[in-house]
Amino acid sequence: MGAFAAEGPARRRHQAVSGPTDALVFANQHGDWRDDYRKQVADLHRPDQHRYVAVAETGDAIAGYVAWSVDPARRNATVTILAVCAGHSRHHVGTALCEHAFGDMRALGAEVVEIGTGGDPFHAPARALYERLGCTPLPVAVYYRRL
Repeated sequence: MGAFAAEGPARRRHQAVSGPTDALVFANQHGDWRDDYRKQVADLHRPDQHRYVAVAETGDAIAGYVAWSVDPARRNATVTILAVCAGHSRHHVGTALCEHAFGDMRALGAEVVEIGTGGDPFHAPARALYERLGCTPLPVAVYYRRL
């Protein structure tokens, strides 16, 4: 779970940025984030379903990992998650993981890749990384409403 060490603070920052009126949406989407990740991580690597994972290690520690999927029929790919341990951020681990995944995607026939992150200030370094990698942001808006 070391790769998730920053997630708790990230979620708290998101909640603080969004404000108290968004507490319901936050709880609905991220209230069980630890359990969500435990379930997600266990199912990320399924080569028979075109889902893959690569792990970056430094010495005997995990520095980060990337998970991706490829849709051969549509010739596209998606980065499912990119996680870099806080102690390894700003050391090009994310760049190396993405470039590794992109190479594998190309070898599997993908022509384009989708990679996303949050639009809040906490995720600004991720957005900068993706732009350095040549990714182009799309103007997408997501809306929620209390029912």
